Amino acid sequence: MVVDILIKDDTLVARPLWSDRIFHLVPRTDTAFVTAESVERGPIDIVFSPNSTGEIAAFDLIRTTRSRSRQKVSSW
Repeated sequence: MVVDILIKDDTLVARPLWSDRIFHLVPRTDTAFVTAESVERGPIDIVFSPNSTGEIAAFDLIRTTRSRSRQKVSSW
């Protein structure tokens, strides 16, 4: 899964490269966000992982299904 993470009008957004949709990301913590828009299988969490210098080095996409189970979708 390839996703562009962008800042648009002071808001963090995710844009999957296979789709024209843009998902606005709502912060849960300093490094964890959730999609504001509904998706067919539940919200998607994006969790950024900083390295030892504080720069973002990786992120995980995690889908929470309607049954409340969490499934890692992708990592970078």
